[in-house]
Formats: sequence, structure tokens, C-alpha cells
Amino acid sequence: LYGAAQLLAMTTWAWTMRHSIDLPRPVRLSYYMGFAATCWSVSIAATVMGFYLAGSFPPIVRLGLVFLNPVYFLVLLVGEARTRLAAIALVCGALAGPLMHLVDPQWSVVLAGIAGGTVAYWIQRRSEVRRD
Repeated sequence: LYGAAQLLAMTTWAWTMRHSIDLPRPVRLSYYMGFAATCWSVSIAATVMGFYLAGSFPPIVRLGLVFLNPVYFLVLLVGEARTRLAAIALVCGALAGPLMHLVDPQWSVVLAGIAGGTVAYWIQRRSEVRRD
């Protein structure tokens, strides 16, 4: 399991959470390891190619590629937000991101995750208390 944890990434997590539920429990880890290893291998190869080819792309293409990753993660997370808490956490994180960037650009992603997640948890807990 420690080896599997080292291969954890947002893509592999989201894909495996959605598709491994239909698999028998004994094969889920091997499915995940194969899928994650494939994703890592392709990502490493694409990163190396991108590093060497980036200078040959026009500036507008390079700018588009910079924004491709955050948009991909946003689409992936929105697609996986099936619970009210997940939706609240996404909204809180999206709002906290720019604010935390003003506080400390180097740590803005970590700070936004902590702040947005904490606020989402607090909102969820307060709504549960009101229902009881």
C-alpha cells in the first residue's frame, strides 16, 4: 500500500474511485497500480517532450498550455463532486485561491486548500447541527 500511495495523483484517484467500484475487491489494487503506472509513464514522457519542444511553440500556444492544467483539474473535480460537501469545498477553495495568492503567492495553493476546506467543513457542520 505504501508503493500505491506514492503513485497517487488527482487523475488516478478520480478515475479509480469512479471505475474500481465495479471490480472485485481483490483486483482493485492491481488495477490501480497498473493504471497509475501508465499515467505516470505517459506524464513523464510528455513532460520531457514538452520541456524540449516548448521553445518551438508560438507564445499563444505556450500560454494556452499553462492554463490547460488548472482547467483540467477544475473539470475533473467538478465531475467528481457528487456530495454537497464536495461542492461546497470546491466553491470555498475557488474563492480562497485568489485571496490566498494575495497573502502569499508561494504558498497560496496550500493555504487555499486549508482555508477553503476548513470553511467548507464548518459550513457543513453548521448545516448538520441546524437539521438536528
